[in-house]
Formats: sequence, C-alpha cells, structure tokens
Amino acid sequence: NSFCTLLDVVMGDLDIAWRMPEGEIADQRAENRCTPNQAVSIEDLRDLGVLHWRLDPATMLTPGDDGKSRVDKICDEMGYKNRDQVTCSPDKLPEYDKKLAMFFQEHIHEDDEIRLILGGVGYFDVRDREDRWVRIRMVAGDLIVLPAGIYHRFTMDSSDYTQAMRLFKEVPVWTPINRPCDENDVRKQYVEKYFTNPAKAHTIVGEHDGAMNLYVARADQFDGVMRNLVSAKLRPAHRDVLVLYFSGVHNPVSKKSWCPDCVDADPVVATAVHKARALNKDRKVIFVEVAIERTTYLNNPEHPLRKHPFVQLASIPTLIVAAARAPSETDEPGIDVVDRMETVSDSWIEKLPKA
Repeated sequence: NSFCTLLDVVMGDLDIAWRMPEGEIADQRAENRCTPNQAVSIEDLRDLGVLHWRLDPATMLTPGDDGKSRVDKICDEMGYKNRDQVTCSPDKLPEYDKKLAMFFQEHIHEDDEIRLILGGVGYFDVRDREDRWVRIRMVAGDLIVLPAGIYHRFTMDSSDYTQAMRLFKEVPVWTPINRPCDENDVRKQYVEKYFTNPAKAHTIVGEHDGAMNLYVARADQFDGVMRNLVSAKLRPAHRDVLVLYFSGVHNPVSKKSWCPDCVDADPVVATAVHKARALNKDRKVIFVEVAIERTTYLNNPEHPLRKHPFVQLASIPTLIVAAARAPSETDEPGIDVVDRMETVSDSWIEKLPKA
C-alpha cells in the first residue's frame, strides 16, 4: 500500500466545456476550440459558480414512486418554483436571427439563469477569471445553472434547433444587462464571491485547513495530496491515522450531497472522526474528504478514482482508514490500511494499531 507506486490520475474528458480562441470568431455556431483543445472540467465550472447536471433525457421527467421526477426533486432542492418551455429554431421563434444576435450579446442577469435541454444542441459561453470565454456544450439531459452576475452569452450549433425548459425561482422573466456593467451591484457581488474572496472549502468535520482537515475537490489532485501527507505529514513513529472519505459533492443551496446514501453517511463519519480524535490525543487523526461530482462519476467506468490502483472506488460513500506504517530501516514511508467500508460506522476505531 505504498504511495510511491501510485499513478497520477487524469480526469476523463467528457467534452462538456473548453476554452475558446482569443479574438473574433468567424462562426458563432461552430465549436470554436483552441488548438490543441483546452478542456475545462466540471470542477472548473463549479469554481465559477456554474452548476451542471447530466440527466437521463429518457427518464428525467418521469415521476417516481413518490410522484416526483428527477427534475422535480432538483427544483425542490434548489427552490425553483416556476418553469416553462421554449423552442429556438427558425420556424418556431419569431425574428429568429434577431433573437439569436441578442442572446449572443455578452450580458448578465440579476437572477440565476437555469436551463434544462430537452432536445437539440446549444452553447452557453461564460467568462472565466482571466476574462476568457469558456464554451459549454449543452445536449438533451443537460441542466445548467448560471449564477446571477456572471458574464455569458448563448448560441445555437449548426443544427439551429434547441428545445429547453426554463426554470425560475420566482415569476418567469429574462432581463439581460449588457456589458459593460461592472458597477452593477449583482455583478460586484458575483466578482466578490467567486473571484476576489471565494468561500473557504469545508469538510463534514470542519473547515479545510490543509493540516488536519483536507478537502479534495478534484480527482486529479488526489495523488498530490496523498504523497504530501504520506511523505511529510503522517508520523510513522506515532502511527498517525488517515481517514479518507469519498462522498458526493454537496449542493451549495441545500448543503447536502447529491448522493442519498452519502447524506445518511455524513453525520456518522463526522461523529466517528471526532470520537477517534478524542481517543487518540497523542497522534494525528487526519481527515480527507474527496468530493465526487455526479456528472463525471455516474455511469462512467473510466472515472479515474474507479481505476485508481489504491482507491478502486466501486461506490460512494466509501471510507478508507489507514495508519502510518511503523518505521524500519528498509521501508520507505507508507501506510497500512486498517479498514475499508461502504456501509460506514465507527467500528474502525477499535481496529487502529497502538501508537
């Protein structure tokens, strides 16, 4: 179980978003990628405040046993009270070319813009921290939330057809405020929240502090974090403890994971970690929460943590508990796995080796 043999993981490219070339574009309906392509991950989008769900278009509007569809449940969780549908195509949208030009004018809204694609293809472009355009390809089943105040625009692809459901927190309204509008209060709030003073990450046991509580937001950061812990943080002589918790990303509104089993597991894991720390005051109990994005994980056998030689993530939640390997003259720094569980409890505490 030495981390010296870990492979660097690379997030599988789901081809959802990419950076666009600088300067004017000849055809707004084309993909407009850089050469080589500069992929943008779901996690990168989340850092900009953009939320993305990839739903099954065949079932996303079908009521379940409780009478609510997957979309209904997201609306309840996010507080979306109203919805309507719109079809963008030359034969369905009056003054189509004029409307498309208006949609492509860079602008903000003072409310979140929420769209679920029912059919066809469309592109949302958003500005990143460097004021570069990021293009997000939207197909049937894609649900996107653009936060109030983000600079963005919309266009069709070459098929000239997109059918979408528009979701709203209050009365349906679409009011663009074209750039420049940097002095707009909502724009200022967006810049403060996501660029100037972004909120600190939190684990289920406390704020990320880089020492005892660590939050790993991206799969491709996992190995780097672990190598640092094993080589520089965990003390073999003390048999310091490492608790790895793989759980679904928390919704920023509800503060709950997208994974129902993780919602149940979160308080159990948090209580167990606090208990372990109370019982092991002479050694570290380091907690690492690894956030799993729904879009990149579900139905994706190529997810890097599923294929990771140490993690081999089969399901979430998963808890892996390890202890720093006892020092010897021949062993390099490493860890010994104490327990691994998918149905979480605090039983691992009794299995910890003596310090």
